[in-house]
Amino acid sequence: MVTIMFSSQILRPQCTALLILLSLVFLAGNAFAFDKPNIVIMFVDDLSWMDLGTHSEIIDTPNIDRFAEEGVTFKRTYADAPVCSPSRVGMITGQHPARHEFFRHVGAGGKHQFDKFGRTDDAYSYWEGDPAGMPSRNWLPLEVTTVAERLSDSGYHTAFVGKWHLGHEPYHPVKQGFDEQHGVSNYGHPKSYYPPFFSQAMVYEDAPEDAYLTDLVTSDAVKVIERAAESDQPLFLSLWWYNVHNPFVGKKDLVKKYEGRGLEGRNAHLAAMVEAIDQSFSRIEQALDKAGMLENTIVVFTSDQGGYFDHPPIKGKKTGGLALYEGGARVPLFIRWPGQFPQGVAIDRPVSLLDIAPTILIPAGADTSDLDGEDLATMVQNPNRAVRPIVMYRHYEDLYAAVVVDNWKLLVSVSGNHELYDLDDDISESQNLAAENPEKLAELLTVLETWKVEKDIKRFNTVEVSISG
Repeated sequence: MVTIMFSSQILRPQCTALLILLSLVFLAGNAFAFDKPNIVIMFVDDLSWMDLGTHSEIIDTPNIDRFAEEGVTFKRTYADAPVCSPSRVGMITGQHPARHEFFRHVGAGGKHQFDKFGRTDDAYSYWEGDPAGMPSRNWLPLEVTTVAERLSDSGYHTAFVGKWHLGHEPYHPVKQGFDEQHGVSNYGHPKSYYPPFFSQAMVYEDAPEDAYLTDLVTSDAVKVIERAAESDQPLFLSLWWYNVHNPFVGKKDLVKKYEGRGLEGRNAHLAAMVEAIDQSFSRIEQALDKAGMLENTIVVFTSDQGGYFDHPPIKGKKTGGLALYEGGARVPLFIRWPGQFPQGVAIDRPVSLLDIAPTILIPAGADTSDLDGEDLATMVQNPNRAVRPIVMYRHYEDLYAAVVVDNWKLLVSVSGNHELYDLDDDISESQNLAAENPEKLAELLTVLETWKVEKDIKRFNTVEVSISG
C-alpha cells in the first residue's frame, strides 16, 4: 500500500513522488466519467480503529483488510462528536452535530422522559453530570436536510438498514428522506444479539432462536441491493449495524474460536463481534458483485467512535471521560470507488466523518454548499493543499472539545485545564505540552472559539483558563 504523507509523521517510507504522480494522473479529470455511482455506507457502532486486522494481531478481519488495500485508507479520521447519536447526525447531515444541538446520545440523562418503547414528547434532555449543563436534542428535527434528501433530489433510491438512534417513529429514516427502512428500532442498542433482541419487540420479532442480529440486518441490506439491481435508479444504502456496541454477545462459533486463542469473557465476545462484521461486510460485497454494481459503487466503511477497551500505547476509549483522546475519537475509514479512487493509497492527514457527505454527494450532482466537510477525492488529488482544523465537540464531562491541526492536538475542558499534544512524537498523549507552548495553545483555543461563533454554537460559562500538568 502506498502512503501519501501530509505531516512529518512518516509511516510508509516507500511512498515516492512517482507513485503520487501516477495516482493523480489516474484521478484527474474523470470525476464525472461514469453515470451517477451507487453509494453504500457501512457504519459500525463503537468499532475501534485498533480492533481491525490492520492493527490487531488476534482479531481476524480478512475481508475488510483486503478492502482497505483495494481503495484509499484515511489513517487519521476523527469522529466530530465521538458519541453515538451526534456522530450519526454528522454522518446523515454532513453538518457538525453541534449545529443541531446534539451533544450526547438520544436519551442520555433523560431516561425518565422516555416510555418503554423509547418515545418522548420532550425535545431536549440533560445530563446531570455535565458541568456545562448543555441541553441535547432527543430527535433530529424534520426541517434539517439530510444526505438522503439531497440524493433523492438527484434521482437516487434511498434505503436505510439497522440502527438509527436519532429519534422515535415520527423521526425515523422514512421521515428523513429515505424511501425504505429495515431493522430500525427506537433503541441505541439491543439487550442481546440473540432473540429477543430488544426489551420491547420492534423488529425481527419472529426470528429463530439461533439468529444473530447482525446477520439479520445484513440480510435486509442484501435484499435492498438485489432489488436495486432491477431498478433504473442509482442506489444510496446506509447500513448502520448495531454491532459492536455492548452487550458483548458474539456469534457462538466465533466466541469459541477466540476462546481457543486465549481470550476470555467479553474480550472473546468483542473479537467475535468484530469478525461477525467482517463476515457481513463480505456478504454486502458479494451482493454488489452479483448485482453487477460493484464497479460503479462508492463503498465507505467506518465507525461512529472508539470502543470500550484500552489499546496501549493509544490512550482513550468511549467511556471514563476519555472519548476525545485518540482511542475514543479516531476511527477507521476506508473508501473504494473503482476507476475513480486509486488502489492501495493511505492518506496520513487529519480528516473527519463530516468529509464523507461531500465525497458522496458531489459525484451524485447533489448540493453541498452548506456542508462542513471537504471532498476527500479532491483531497487525494491535491496532496499539498492546506490542512484544515478538525473540531470535536460533545458534552458529558469536564473534557468537552478537541482541536486537531496537523500534528497538534488540543483537548479543552470546561474547567480550563487544557491539554496540548504533539501526536507525531506522542501518539499516547502522555506529555502535556500546554505549559511550554503558550502560543500554540492560544492559537488552537482561538480556532475553537472562532468555530463556535461561525457555527452559532450555544455558549456556556467557563472558568478562567489554567494550564494542567
